[in-house]
Amino acid sequence: MTKKDYENPYKVAKHLAAYSKYLKKPWVYGRNTLDFGCGVTNPLGIGIGFYLNGASSVISADISRVASAQIAINLCHFLAAVENDQTAFMMRHTNSIDFQRRLRLLDTMALCK
Repeated sequence: MTKKDYENPYKVAKHLAAYSKYLKKPWVYGRNTLDFGCGVTNPLGIGIGFYLNGASSVISADISRVASAQIAINLCHFLAAVENDQTAFMMRHTNSIDFQRRLRLLDTMALCK
């Protein structure tokens, strides 16, 4: 896998932190979210971040086709980063216990359907 094929998962964490910083209320929690342009290099990263931070449902879409194997590899890297440093991916208003529960219950097979 080349650097072009894989983006640092912490860029997603940076985006989540930016959303959290500028919004005064927990705008993701309990909401249905839509991520257009979810990306080839970190597919589903923001969507998973929204889910872990309390979104009721997430739909992610991109116009580029990505091989299932590439999605699986990138998801493994992304979820490993989340597992190793959960607070980096937690938005300001997120309950850490709920975040950890959602991480444990995340159905990675359903993500690629």
